Amino acid sequence: IKTLELAAKSFFFLKVHYLQTVCAVNTSSTTAEQWVETFFKATGQPPNFTSQIKPIKCQEGGEAYFKYKVTGEPMPDVQWFKSACQIQCGKSCIIVYNADGSGFINMKGIQQQDSGLYTCKASNPSGEASCSVELISSVSFNIIYATVCICIFSG
Repeated sequence: IKTLELAAKSFFFLKVHYLQTVCAVNTSSTTAEQWVETFFKATGQPPNFTSQIKPIKCQEGGEAYFKYKVTGEPMPDVQWFKSACQIQCGKSCIIVYNADGSGFINMKGIQQQDSGLYTCKASNPSGEASCSVELISSVSFNIIYATVCICIFSG
């Protein structure tokens, strides 16, 4: 290779000395390429939680209710996790997703092992966000008060 010349801002010419071969490389994008880049360019907004989820304490057998509100364009997909495990709906767990970005998780019959860190994760093509909250389940103690009546009868 003898020389590499910049002929214009978007073209390079490669000249080979003995065989006189010339190659041209166009580095500018065509109108079609520009259209594809514009069409597929991410124009959305990443997810954003507009309010923090509040931590709660509840007694065993009680109910835990966490609500969220998230924005983003397009509207994010939302998933709930306890530690690293995704939570699925079941007979004691209801998860609601609304079109306006609000929703909640409602868990009934809370037990001590349900204590832990719960994370609401929102994601769309523009990014992801998460909001975590602690659930503390405490054992309920039933205190029984007994009243003792002593009656003395005399004969």
